[in-house]
Amino acid sequence: MPKIAPLSICGITQELKPEYYSGWTEEELAALNMGAKEITMVLTDKLNQAGFAVQEIYCVIHNRDTEPVWNESKGKYDNVPKATHFHAAIKFLRDDEGRVLSGTPTQIARAVGLEPQYIEKAGKGRYVWDNMLSYLIHIKHRDKAQYAPDEVFSYGAERDGKRLYSDYMDIYADRKKVWDEGRIKVTVRTAQMDADILEEDILMGRVTRKQVLLEDNLYSVYARSKRRMDDAFNTYAERKIERAIQSMEDGAFKMTVFFVTGRSHSGKSVFTDNLVKRIQRDMKASFGQEWSVCSCAASNPFDEYEGEEILVMDDLRGVALTTSDWLKLLDPDRVGTGSARYRNRKIASRVIIINAERDVADFFLQVKGRNDDDEAMDQFYRRITARIEVYREPETDTRRVIVGEMQESDAYDVVVTRKKTTLTLHHDFNKDSQDMAYSDALNRLSDMVLLRNTYPKYRLSPEEAAELAEMPEMDEEEMEAIWDEVDDALAEYDLQRDLENEAEQARYS
Repeated sequence: MPKIAPLSICGITQELKPEYYSGWTEEELAALNMGAKEITMVLTDKLNQAGFAVQEIYCVIHNRDTEPVWNESKGKYDNVPKATHFHAAIKFLRDDEGRVLSGTPTQIARAVGLEPQYIEKAGKGRYVWDNMLSYLIHIKHRDKAQYAPDEVFSYGAERDGKRLYSDYMDIYADRKKVWDEGRIKVTVRTAQMDADILEEDILMGRVTRKQVLLEDNLYSVYARSKRRMDDAFNTYAERKIERAIQSMEDGAFKMTVFFVTGRSHSGKSVFTDNLVKRIQRDMKASFGQEWSVCSCAASNPFDEYEGEEILVMDDLRGVALTTSDWLKLLDPDRVGTGSARYRNRKIASRVIIINAERDVADFFLQVKGRNDDDEAMDQFYRRITARIEVYREPETDTRRVIVGEMQESDAYDVVVTRKKTTLTLHHDFNKDSQDMAYSDALNRLSDMVLLRNTYPKYRLSPEEAAELAEMPEMDEEEMEAIWDEVDDALAEYDLQRDLENEAEQARYS
C-alpha cells in the first residue's frame, strides 16, 4: 500500500451539532454556539496537541446557505436552508528540512474528533490555497449565499514575535480584484456544466418544461441556452411519441377518450382538472409512471404538444379541427396526426379529455368539412370511451356526475335542436349510464384508464414464464397465507381510498 503523505493544507467542514464531535469536552462543545473565533481556538489546540503545527487558520460560520430539494406536491424544487455549519481553511508549518508538520486526512480527523470525510483534501494547482480562501465567503459563486469578509476569523502561529499569518481582511483587500475576475470564470464554467446537466435531464425525461420554467435555478440555465434546451425538449418529445406508438402497436394500451359536458358554471373544468390529477396519482401508484398533461389552445391546438400522456381539450370548439383531424385524433387503434402551425405532429396520448358545453352530437356537428350523414356522426360516437355530464343538484347545489360508457345499440334518433337536425345512430352513452357522487365518478373513470394500460415491466418475459411453470405447486396452507396477505393489502388500499373519497365528497358538497 503506498504511503499517504501528510497534508500541507486542508479544509474542515461540519455542522454545529454536538453529536458530530468525538472527544470534545463540555467546554469545547460550548464553542459551537459561540462563533468562528471560539471554534478556531478549539481546532487549533487539538491539532497542536496532536503534534501538528498550524501556521494559518481561517474560519467562518455559514448560516444562510440553501440547497434545492424536490417538492413532489408542487412539482418543482424548493430552496431549503442548509444546516448551519463552519468552514475552516488550514495551512501547516514546515520544519527546517521542509517537512510538513501535519498528518494524513485520517490522522487530522482523529485529532479534531471528526469523521475523515469532513476533512477536505486540497486539489492540485498553484491557486488551490487562494481558491480555498475565496470560497469561505463564496465571492466567486454568485449562486451561493454571500458572506462578508469580516465574518471570517483569522488566527495562526507566531515566530520571534512576528505573525506567520495574515488577517483575512488584508487578504480580501489584496485579492478582491482577482477574485471578482475569477467569479466571471466560475460563472461561465458553472453555466456550461449546468447546461450539460440540464440538457441530459431533459433528454432522459427527468425534468419537464413546466419545472424548468418554474424553478429559478433551472430557468437561469434555460434562459442562457434556450435554443439548445428547446432542441432537447423536442428530441425527447419525439422519442416519447415513438415509444408510445410502439407500445400501442404492442397492445400495451388502448387510448381512452372522455367527453365532459354540462351547463355553464356546472364545474366541468374543475372536474377535468381533478380527473387529470386522479389519473396521474393512480398511474404513479399502480405502475410507478409519471404522466404529464398538455392543455390545448383554442387555435393551433397541437403547437405545444410534446408527447404528453394526457391531452386536455378544454372549451375547444368542434370547428377547431377538420373531420379528418378529429377522426384520426380519436382513433383508439392508431396514432393520429394533429395539424400544427409549423408542421404536423404525431399525437400519441393515452388519454384525451374533451371538455365542452355542447353535448356530443351538437359538438361534432360543428366540425369543418363534416358530411351531414348519420354514419359520420356514428364514427365520432364510437371513438368516445365515456360521456361525462357534470351538473348541480337544484336543492343542495351539490355537484354530481352522470357517467355513460359507449355501447353499440339498436338504431335510435337524436334530435339536435340547435341545428334542427335528426340523426339516426347505432352507438349510445345512455343505456347503462349512472348518476354518481363526484368522487365515485373520479374513481370509476380513473379505473377505466388503468384497465386500458399495461407496462412491459409488469408482464412476464418468456424466461420468467418458463421459470414460473417449473415452480413446485403450493399446498393449501401456503396459498391461504398468500391470499391473506393480498386481502390485507386490498383492505388497506380500500380504506385509504374511502377516506380520500369522503374528504373529496365533503369538498364538493
